[in-house]
Amino acid sequence: MFSASIMAQTDCTFFNAGGGKYLRYDESKNQKGNDSKVGDLSLHLPDPFSYLPDFDELQKRVNRPALLDRSKRKIADLDVITTIASVQIQTALSNVLRALDKVNLVDQRGYLRRSTHFFIRTKALQSHSYLLYPKGDAITPLNPRVFDDMGLKDGDILLSKDSNVGECAMVNGNSWGNHTLSGGIVRLRPSVNRFYLFAFLKHPLFITELRAKVPRGATIAHANELWLDCRIPFPAQENADAVVAYVAALAEAIFEKEKAIRARDIEIRQRIEAELSANQTGGPFRYEYPTSKELRATSRLDSSLYCLGFRTFQHRINHYRHGATSLSRLGVLSRRGPNLAVSVIGKSLYSDRPKPGWYELIRPVNISEYGTLSAREWLGSPRKLDQQVRFVKVLIIVLRTDAEHQFHCPHRLQLI
Repeated sequence: MFSASIMAQTDCTFFNAGGGKYLRYDESKNQKGNDSKVGDLSLHLPDPFSYLPDFDELQKRVNRPALLDRSKRKIADLDVITTIASVQIQTALSNVLRALDKVNLVDQRGYLRRSTHFFIRTKALQSHSYLLYPKGDAITPLNPRVFDDMGLKDGDILLSKDSNVGECAMVNGNSWGNHTLSGGIVRLRPSVNRFYLFAFLKHPLFITELRAKVPRGATIAHANELWLDCRIPFPAQENADAVVAYVAALAEAIFEKEKAIRARDIEIRQRIEAELSANQTGGPFRYEYPTSKELRATSRLDSSLYCLGFRTFQHRINHYRHGATSLSRLGVLSRRGPNLAVSVIGKSLYSDRPKPGWYELIRPVNISEYGTLSAREWLGSPRKLDQQVRFVKVLIIVLRTDAEHQFHCPHRLQLI
């Protein structure tokens, strides 16, 4: 037998817990559990009467089977969560959904590990790159069912109005038809000289002006339509056309240079892959989980030494027909740079321009995916620092070998 004493007032539902105590039916509203007083019952947060089970539902709860097959449960078999944890769950989900809604992100179910279609996030637009920067998950596979064809074409300018506000990039080539854009990116097809406009969109003054217009205080910045209010200078003198052509030529030269760097990087990687694939010894690779002995030997659990991708690549290197070596075996020594803490080097100044007596500073974040420096920085310190930049001549081992399988070493490499 099941019995309960219920008191209803407006939209709130209470239970008589005995001893003169009345509690909310929704336990998440009882701020102090069974010790809740009338003032602690969150009367301003009503809970619906739909929480109350009907007679059929009560019978199901009382006559619940001893063994429950969870794989066969239906939605009707689930109970409403009415504990204090439900408030925390609802708040967390609400914050996530609001953030996704602000930047118009598609449903998370659309993201895949592999796909024929892709989703371009705002992080693919970086200040140091004129092209889309595909580092990490900046361009991620997308379920074709939720794909929205944006019709991206060569020369389209993409501008971020959310998150990294003001960053922009230009679409290179016509192979982007299977890519769609985040809601935080706008596509521009200007009627004026596109490279002239793009040059000023990449200038720090544009980003400074735009970000000054964006309201502060939000976790994710949103420029909305404010970028339309930013001013782009156009010359009005007699040689205006020559000025526009000159600025556009400079921007196009940077654009083409970056294209060439990426094309050469792709070619280098493809040649290495082809060489490794054509000169493998031993059997096919089989992945195995690391042993306790390996873990004790490396003492590393915070890296990708044991992941499938690294193990596969390591197997190909170790089974290369003509052998493999390492930089340390070639005599290259490594030393870490100085600690930049104030307690170590004193109060220092930083600049993006070279100054007499200052040190050029290379940070890991300044090294791009293509082996180039994405930014240059100089450090001014009152103390004399150990200059870690030294030129060491080492031999390059060329993958191409002669008939006797002896390494050619025709070049020398200067490592920094």
